Amino acid sequence: MEKPPFKRRQFLSDLSDGKKAEQYIAKIYKERNPTCDFITFNHDKAYDISLSFPRKASLHIEVKFDKYAVKSGNLCFELFNHNGEPSGIMATEAEYMVFLVAKSLSDKKKIILELEVRGLREFIEYHMDSGEYKIVKGGDNKAFEMMLVPMDKIIKEAFCKRIM
Repeated sequence: MEKPPFKRRQFLSDLSDGKKAEQYIAKIYKERNPTCDFITFNHDKAYDISLSFPRKASLHIEVKFDKYAVKSGNLCFELFNHNGEPSGIMATEAEYMVFLVAKSLSDKKKIILELEVRGLREFIEYHMDSGEYKIVKGGDNKAFEMMLVPMDKIIKEAFCKRIM
């Protein structure tokens, strides 16, 4: 069997790491929320994880495994796709976006940030046209607009809670 082209291999590796990160974050949330009945994993762009509780609304989480933030110090927030349609933080239906920042899942120096989506979205919209934070093209074929925000700025915001 022929090896897939490099970019495809990288995509598949990143996808696999992302799925493992979702499992890792789900385990943390289950431990922190013992009344959680069950956890499901979503397979569309609305959110990644749903936690169900007795007599309460489900909690939806978007998980981002960011290896590059370790080096750059920036969190990357996807804004729009190649058609200018909302994507990433601008489209998620999750209540929380959780960033797992580490070189690998086995890295002992993990940083896990829980960001309340409503507050994060307001922050992003406020800063979108200010020029304070860099907006770049990235992702597959550089098809997405993304905002780079220093992690130390996000950590100071009220919508951010450090889990680990």
